[in-house]
Amino acid sequence: MAILGTDVILYYYNGSSNVAFSSATNCSLQTSMELMPVSSTSSAWAAEYKPDLTSWTVDCDGLLAFDGFDFEDFLNLQYNRTQITIKFTVNTSPAYTITGLANIQSVSYSGDVNGVATYSVSFQGCKRYTIA
Repeated sequence: MAILGTDVILYYYNGSSNVAFSSATNCSLQTSMELMPVSSTSSAWAAEYKPDLTSWTVDCDGLLAFDGFDFEDFLNLQYNRTQITIKFTVNTSPAYTITGLANIQSVSYSGDVNGVATYSVSFQGCKRYTIA
């Protein structure tokens, strides 16, 4: 399975439509499910686990901004608690796209002296993602 960072596109809603503002050169998607311990006489009071809450996160490094979008804009989106639409394409045969709303959990900005600065952003998914 090939997952290319440029296949992660970030969008914000401008009041009438989603506007693409960034893609990533390196990214990862993590999903998890909490398991709630339960027990009963049928399990001889031993712990069994039932699925409970699910969550997902996306971490992006080396973000590339579109149309003059910059670090200050990332900070404003985070500060204003703007939910971002993430489209994460997995290039299998056939390819599919995972789409979901997320909050910006963290933003970092780094660069060497006289080097190119890069952004890294972590997102916490909101609600359920879709797969199409």
